[in-house]
Amino acid sequence: MLNAFALTDDDPHRFDELISQVNELIKYYRLHVVPKPGKKDEESEEGGSSTGSSDT
Repeated sequence: MLNAFALTDDDPHRFDELISQVNELIKYYRLHVVPKPGKKDEESEEGGSSTGSSDT
């Protein structure tokens, strides 16, 4: 909806800052809240364990 308002507004740059902030929030969400599948597998290849401690 924000993009639609920006496109139909008389001042096309009125929403630039808000759109930039929303895009940063989306980027953060995608990187930190919803990790890509297989990310734990990549970490375990670097020496970590995705199944827990191996001290037993």
